[in-house]
Amino acid sequence: MENAAAMPTRSSLVWRGLANILLGLVAIGWPDLTLYVLVIVFAINIIAVGAVDLFRPFFEKNTKHAVLTVVLGLLSIMVGFYLLGRPELTVSIMGLVVAFWAMLFGISDLFIGFGDSSNPAGYRILFIFTGVLSILFGFYLLTYPIASLVTLVWIVGVFALLSGITYIIGSFFLPDAKK
Repeated sequence: MENAAAMPTRSSLVWRGLANILLGLVAIGWPDLTLYVLVIVFAINIIAVGAVDLFRPFFEKNTKHAVLTVVLGLLSIMVGFYLLGRPELTVSIMGLVVAFWAMLFGISDLFIGFGDSSNPAGYRILFIFTGVLSILFGFYLLTYPIASLVTLVWIVGVFALLSGITYIIGSFFLPDAKK
């Protein structure tokens, strides 16, 4: 059986690239709005996860950690509301989350790029380039987590544009899908 993670389809790379380009254009064109929306979504996500944890013991009767789950759910909800009221702190936390996310995907792309030598060279170079770009981006955010808010959004926008373009170009190096 082929490794599904090692060989995406041409169309999946194009769609991934187009989504990244769209994100990049929005982030560069409206950095203040983008940052505000990200802060709100991040805090609401924490509240939603907390709410699910808060009510999980009522639906999963066999859980051995019901009290801990409820406590963590309440704590998550409180943290989420706190972050909604303190957007500057939320931005710092988001910077760290995005940094780890970028580094994780960068390492994953490097494994794909260096992993299977039977893949076309252009395909492997695409993932090596994007992996290095992702790791550098993540390292920058870890080094300067409280960077200027607009600069942070612009960096996300430029990263999204570059990786989107790279994925679309890389899709041309993939062999045609097997029928």
